[in-house]
Amino acid sequence: MSQQTGVLDITLKAAVDLRSYQYRIVYMSATDSITFCTTATQTAIGILQNDPNQYEAAVVRVLGTSKIKMEDAVALGAMVTASATGMGILAATDKNWVIGTLLEAASAGDIVELLISRFKASI
Repeated sequence: MSQQTGVLDITLKAAVDLRSYQYRIVYMSATDSITFCTTATQTAIGILQNDPNQYEAAVVRVLGTSKIKMEDAVALGAMVTASATGMGILAATDKNWVIGTLLEAASAGDIVELLISRFKASI
């Protein structure tokens, strides 16, 4: 069963409508606000915890564990990066930004627990 233990959440402004993007991977846009990642090479900062509309407060988990929405089936312990819709996918390419490690196995569409540990992969 998916759980989460937040250690550090930050609040930023949503650059776009994020009402359908809760538990997805986000990054800082050029306007000092956040939006969902669209590539694995964007510098992800954390996982969106709420569902804000454009310009509303977006709560981003940057440390601890978080729920994450998965796009594909991924094994327990795998490194995760962002898909084109900000969902989690397997990080299998060198220089991808890894958001963390899965603490449970996932099927496509699952919401599972992830240990946040941001780094650029060297695979």
